[in-house]
Amino acid sequence: MSLKKKMGAALLTTAMGAALIGGGTFALFTDAATNKNNTFSAGTLDINVSQTDIAWTNEDGSINVPFNNLAPGDKGELQFDVTNNGTLELRYDVSGGYSDDADATTPSFIQNKTGEDLVITVSRSIDGQNWTIVTPANEDDVVMAPNAVIKYKVNYSFPEAAGNTYQKAAGQYQLTFNAEQTRNN
Repeated sequence: MSLKKKMGAALLTTAMGAALIGGGTFALFTDAATNKNNTFSAGTLDINVSQTDIAWTNEDGSINVPFNNLAPGDKGELQFDVTNNGTLELRYDVSGGYSDDADATTPSFIQNKTGEDLVITVSRSIDGQNWTIVTPANEDDVVMAPNAVIKYKVNYSFPEAAGNTYQKAAGQYQLTFNAEQTRNN
């Protein structure tokens, strides 16, 4: 090997050695950490209607108040609870009301508002003690926190003055509770 090649190889070896020594003196300690608890989950919206008197809750969350076998002078009260079983605050409105099951041969319980008709009153209570009469068509934007319960009752009265035209009358009172989230809405 020529002197020139030997000198070049020696310089290259010296440079590589210096680079290794210099690189070793500039080494840093390193570490990494991961935050593993960044879990995201969506809340739930779950309004539930449950009866406390009789079984008349529908699968869609609405309730039917049946009026069967009534005689003039009958009165009664049916109660149910509306519960927010979800994790989000919600607001709901109520739709529905009286509907006839009548056909052309069956009279309606509500015929002509003469004072002989079936009288239905709906009331709401947050504490179960103080009741407010509500009209389902105007029962809008009732706000409920998660796990809150609001009580409802339906009072009915079939006046004694009801005449024979009400024999075989049929009908039902249906209420549907439509809920939506309150946050970001």
